[in-house]
Amino acid sequence: MISHVYLHYPFCLRKCGYCSFFSLQPDSELQKRYLRNLIAEIRTYSSLLTIQPSTLYFGGGTPSLLKGENVGEIMEQFDLSKLQECTIEVNPATVEFNRLLSYKELSVNRLSLGLQSFVDKELLFLGRIHKSEDNYSVYDSARKCGFDNISVDMIYGLPGQTLREVRYSLKAILDLAPEHISTYNLSLEPETPIAQSGTKLPSDEITATFYRYIREKLEEEGYAQYEISNFSRTPERKSYKGTDKGKGNRDYRSKHNLSYWMNEQYIGFGCSSHSYVGKYRYYNSSDLRSYFNSVSDKTVFPNKEVQDLSKQKKDFVIQSLRMTDGLNIAMYKREFREDFLDKFHEKIIKHDAFLEIKEGFLRLKPEGYFVSNEIIVDFIE
Repeated sequence: MISHVYLHYPFCLRKCGYCSFFSLQPDSELQKRYLRNLIAEIRTYSSLLTIQPSTLYFGGGTPSLLKGENVGEIMEQFDLSKLQECTIEVNPATVEFNRLLSYKELSVNRLSLGLQSFVDKELLFLGRIHKSEDNYSVYDSARKCGFDNISVDMIYGLPGQTLREVRYSLKAILDLAPEHISTYNLSLEPETPIAQSGTKLPSDEITATFYRYIREKLEEEGYAQYEISNFSRTPERKSYKGTDKGKGNRDYRSKHNLSYWMNEQYIGFGCSSHSYVGKYRYYNSSDLRSYFNSVSDKTVFPNKEVQDLSKQKKDFVIQSLRMTDGLNIAMYKREFREDFLDKFHEKIIKHDAFLEIKEGFLRLKPEGYFVSNEIIVDFIE
């Protein structure tokens, strides 16, 4: 049974300068055709697989361009009796109170707000179509609609950015007191507009300083880090400004993203979406015409990649070491019939300053988080 579902909506009013994801300019007829094909794709796979979502995630693109009735039509394709978390990504410039309220009435219970920065010149540089004032208005509307599980995105490491500007945006986010915060160090793929302009990013030394400040401040103000870039409110802690945000034992970590990091099966629908089903990973075409043809022909599992033992091991290491809990040594041995500590003894010694073994887990120390990519690559080469 597939318990995690991703739904890709590729349309954007304008492509951000740092974005390398597949996206399209919205066109009324094309959007209608896309929704018809998305629903047809869901029905084809539902006739072959048991899909009962515990998590649904609307990503993009800009899925907040979808009207409530469109979101509802998509959700109607699934058995939602076991649904725990339904997230939709929101661009602050694309929604108002009534649209957010329509989402809330449809069992969407989590919003991921792409605020990114509270410095207008940074938003302009990134190519965002909203301003800092929109960050406040969309957040206020979301709360008034009754959303009590809100995630906020923040980007740091912009060219010329100062620690003062990082502090300003982070304080603004903390003043809002969302339940979840994702922080991303700006990175540029070669084909992105910012990269092609020749813009140079800050040095690793500068961005490491930003990362350490963000991480330490979030921990200090009641957010627990559970993955390299992600922090969630912990019920037993006080929120920023000292107000108690604890709500029983509620877990505000992203259940959907945890399914990726814990190497669980998931299925993605829509152009350019990815899936992990059985022993295979597969992905839909990023060409819209090819995607429509594939749906029309009822093609299933396109662009399939077999997950052989070597690939499974690599995925296990990559996903585990991104989590602050780390790699479960006993689980690795059960899964792959080999002792991780023996096999990687020399690499563990090599990175001793950034690793620790505790309670049966090999994990990165906090000082190793910023250089995690280099360490992880060393384990999987």
